[in-house]
Amino acid sequence: MAKKINVVEKVEQEGMVNLIANDLYRLEDIQEACIKLGYDNHKMIDELTGFPNGEDKCVGVLVNE
Repeated sequence: MAKKINVVEKVEQEGMVNLIANDLYRLEDIQEACIKLGYDNHKMIDELTGFPNGEDKCVGVLVNE
C-alpha cells in the first residue's frame, strides 16, 4: 500500500532563506534549470526514473483534486 503524500502551500517570508529539502518543483522547471546550468537534463531524468536498469527514486505522485 502506498503512503499518502500531504502537500502544504509554501508561505513566502520576506528576508528568509527557504530550505528546499522537501519542496516540490515542476519537472519542467527542473529541466529548464538543468539546461540553463549546462547539465544534461535527459541524464538527470534517467537517473531519477531508474532508466534503463536503475532504481526509480519516485516517492509519490501529486494529484490535483
